[in-house]
Amino acid sequence: MNLSLASIGSYLGATSSAPVAWLVGVLLLVAARTTSHSAKSVRLPAALLVASLGALLLELALPESLGFTRALALASLLFTLLAIGRSLFLLLVDAVVGRRLSTPMPRILRDILQAIFFIVALFVFLRAVGVELGSLLTTSALLTAVIGLALQDTIGNVISGLALQFQRVIEVGDWIQFSAEKDLVGQVIEINWRATNIMTVDHVELVIPNSILAKTPVRNFTRPTSVSRRSVEVSCAYDVSPARVRSVVLASLRGLPSVLSEPPPFVSTTEFGDNGVTYMIRYYIDDFARHGVIDSAVRERVWYALKRAAITIPFPIRTLQLDSSASATSASSNAHHGRTVAALQRVDFLAALPADMRDELAHATRTELFAADEIILRQGETGSEFFILQHGEVSVLAGREGGSVMEVAKLGAGAFFGEMSLMLGEPRRATIRASAECEVLVVDKDALQPILTAHPELVERIGEVLATRLEHLDTHLAERAKLAASRESTPEQTEDFMKRVREFFSL
Repeated sequence: MNLSLASIGSYLGATSSAPVAWLVGVLLLVAARTTSHSAKSVRLPAALLVASLGALLLELALPESLGFTRALALASLLFTLLAIGRSLFLLLVDAVVGRRLSTPMPRILRDILQAIFFIVALFVFLRAVGVELGSLLTTSALLTAVIGLALQDTIGNVISGLALQFQRVIEVGDWIQFSAEKDLVGQVIEINWRATNIMTVDHVELVIPNSILAKTPVRNFTRPTSVSRRSVEVSCAYDVSPARVRSVVLASLRGLPSVLSEPPPFVSTTEFGDNGVTYMIRYYIDDFARHGVIDSAVRERVWYALKRAAITIPFPIRTLQLDSSASATSASSNAHHGRTVAALQRVDFLAALPADMRDELAHATRTELFAADEIILRQGETGSEFFILQHGEVSVLAGREGGSVMEVAKLGAGAFFGEMSLMLGEPRRATIRASAECEVLVVDKDALQPILTAHPELVERIGEVLATRLEHLDTHLAERAKLAASRESTPEQTEDFMKRVREFFSL
């Protein structure tokens, strides 16, 4: 049978509902495309309308004797009604309701509303082909019960998903723990009608049915606020008081990025173990996505701080070590002592010391390690220690009280600092911060006291060096404040430093 304009016009003029429904579907599709933000959303109704038109044209092209015309007409009507249902959903839900919501509508709710529109379209189709819905529901009670039993898990997942969305227990982007296993922690990436998808910290996607998630205790680390508490455990030797451990640990966390100062961190004594006293370090963060990195940084800071404070972290096992070569240990100790003596000799006001005095001072020094970004000494604090940088690099920061701070210098291996507080006992004039991991030699007042007592002539040399160093530091501060460009040290200033050194060391 040839397809002609006359036959198409005759068909469109007939009382069949398929062409009329198709025209309505086209109008709704145009309206949905006009109000939709994305062209992808109208692909499905457009495809359904194309399929409906194809079935309609195929019906006109085939002779009625083949018996396919009735089936093609019904298929065309069904495709058209489904396209209308999808277009109405886009118009009412996305264009009208969606634009009035402050947050995007949950996907599970969108899917259920879309299913309702499709079910209504299916009922209209059944009504159009002459099916009595009342008798259909009555005669299919047994079938409905069977389907209900078969889909009880699916229905449970849908209801649980709706409950999770309406109660706002979890939302996309939240970090949750949904099991007693600490490794099962992840970020919610999707909540659909059947399951919740979670990306774990190992970057493994887990699909958890909503019904199971609704029955499982869930820890949400990002609600009601993004602040969450973290814990790190450490053991220390029994011969160190808890008060000292607490002081050293809390000081190490000051200024650590990502660890909040409010609420403040704290340390609690949790157990007297076989190898030592167990302490729990608790602190707060507001970026849970980086909790692993932050926990690692806290452990490293604590290790460095305990190492400097000579607080031992006991081994969890008993170790028997046999050293058949005592000479190896002696050689290592001698090499370290030699490096210490050489470092002391590079200090200008200590270079004049006799060799035996430098050797004695080297025995009285100690080695300390600092992590990157740790404060070695802080401006304004008092102290009686002098530092020689063996390895690494530090930044010298200076500023006015209550004002901004700027970097005035960088010091590398061989540099020394802190001599003002060591020799005069006055507050630190600058802040020294480690730019990378640093190893420093520490000389305190008690180590230097007997040397100055035996060699009082060193006081004059020290006074000259301190006056010069003070001049340089004040010049940096003067330039920053746009004051005088420079000052020259005077004999009176040198004499003043000599007097203050003698008073501090009681010489």
